[in-house]
Amino acid sequence: MDNVTHSIEDTSASTTNLVKWNLGYVTEAFGPGTIASGATSTVITHTLNITPVASNIIITITNNPTADIGFVYVDTINGTYFTVHVRADPSTSGVTFGWRVP
Repeated sequence: MDNVTHSIEDTSASTTNLVKWNLGYVTEAFGPGTIASGATSTVITHTLNITPVASNIIITITNNPTADIGFVYVDTINGTYFTVHVRADPSTSGVTFGWRVP
């Protein structure tokens, strides 16, 4: 069965249940990202069928930027994308990262 032809019913009172591995309903995603030289942010299209919360978005820096980028943060989270920011321009190297919404 899948949720395209059959429904999923949760009769519990919990607000933290998570249903995974459903055909046609994506709740987990990952991919690469880059903030280019001269920029301090990039938009990531997440392909999820849910709007993730900030505490569930994991960012892992995968290079050593030429300049100190400061802290990394995520905002503008919606049903299509989120934006990853760094405090300072990463200079000529840019900054590369992996992202994951488990």
